[in-house]
Amino acid sequence: MGKLMMGLEKERSKKINNYLFIAYAMLILLVTLAITSYYQANLAGMGYLSLFLLITYFFLFQLF
Repeated sequence: MGKLMMGLEKERSKKINNYLFIAYAMLILLVTLAITSYYQANLAGMGYLSLFLLITYFFLFQLF
């Protein structure tokens, strides 16, 4: 019974991490869009920056 509960707990935290990651991805994209529209900066550069941040945070979430 204890093992089953541990498994369920792990699954739940995994789900929460996924939601956190998605929320963070949205936040990064929103911030990027806001900055680009404000500065009308190089879109490709901003895209790469946001992609880099997304990948970084994705790997961070994979570690925990």
